[in-house]
Amino acid sequence: MQKDVFILGAGASCESGVPLLNEFIDRGLRVAGRPEIGIEKLHFDRVDAALTALNTSLYTKSNIGLKNIEDVFGLIEMGVLIKKFPGCSSPEEIEELRKSIIRFIVVTIEQTNRYPHKQGMLTDSNGNYDEFIEVLVGPLLKQGRSVSIITFNYDVALDFSLNSKKLEYDYSLSDSKKPPNIRLLKLHGSINWGSCPKCHSIVPIGWQEYFGSHKIPIDADGSMPETLAFKIGSTLNTRRHLGDCQVQLNDEPVIIPPTWNKTEHHRQLCAVWNHAAIELGEAENIYIIGYSMPESDMFFRYIYALGTINLQRRLKKLWIINPMSIVRDRFETIKGMGIEQFRFIEMRFNEAIDYIARDYNLPTGPAIGFNSGRS
Repeated sequence: MQKDVFILGAGASCESGVPLLNEFIDRGLRVAGRPEIGIEKLHFDRVDAALTALNTSLYTKSNIGLKNIEDVFGLIEMGVLIKKFPGCSSPEEIEELRKSIIRFIVVTIEQTNRYPHKQGMLTDSNGNYDEFIEVLVGPLLKQGRSVSIITFNYDVALDFSLNSKKLEYDYSLSDSKKPPNIRLLKLHGSINWGSCPKCHSIVPIGWQEYFGSHKIPIDADGSMPETLAFKIGSTLNTRRHLGDCQVQLNDEPVIIPPTWNKTEHHRQLCAVWNHAAIELGEAENIYIIGYSMPESDMFFRYIYALGTINLQRRLKKLWIINPMSIVRDRFETIKGMGIEQFRFIEMRFNEAIDYIARDYNLPTGPAIGFNSGRS
């Protein structure tokens, strides 16, 4: 079976409102002023104080940027390991800060990735994931091709669009004998992935479960807000792991920092990473969209190098689609000689959808109205 793999970075989710990495902290601190944040403001204040402490002490002997949420998340994780962080007087305080940066990320995503509605009924998805599915994913599946999506993003905008189009997808958190319709491989975790304190397994929260218990918020004047936030990550501790465990989930979702050694998290996510390597090795075409491959992310370089080893399968296309021309040079360093067509296209995610579809001779445009054929 012909296999197409789409690798999506922050440049795809930013069109759904989720801030880019170097804008995330500023947007998050603005989110902290919203009245609906409530008790979560404690975590925003703690992160703000940590940033002040870092700005005050860090630059005397080092030079690390503090605009990028990945760098800050990575510094805090390292602080937990070495039991040292400016402004924190004990390992317990650093651990609380680690919890707060995760909460900061989760709530910021929830509050920026919002959805229009009419009397509580969602009227449209946000961003361009719907078009991605209607114009590319759905038609490719109907042609009998295999489609896998690998993403570095924590948000659930893509997950929601797949669900709304009634396309079955699987996170591949464990081995399954039945091949899924679509593999959705989230290499850095997801805000809707809870963890069980008893068996330590990852427990994803599905949309039926979320909408079955989530109440539409009402403003102080009795009206509904113009857009809705899915508080699927900040309410994990209201869910339970059913079956043999029957316990309340941990309140932190499973998300990990992208910037450094991930061995601390390999037990949780190794199944996802293993499936990603398999998909890369079996791919006929790989499209990397909106991912800039920062110099610090050796993880992707290694999983790409080992994953694409497959002497029985030719890689016909490796297309890098990104609006930043500087990204071309980064990918030039990892491409091998066995790729039939390497192409760098300087465009955004929304432009890339039609561009790729035309290469497959698929109809383009937002009015395609893909029908999954499911009830």
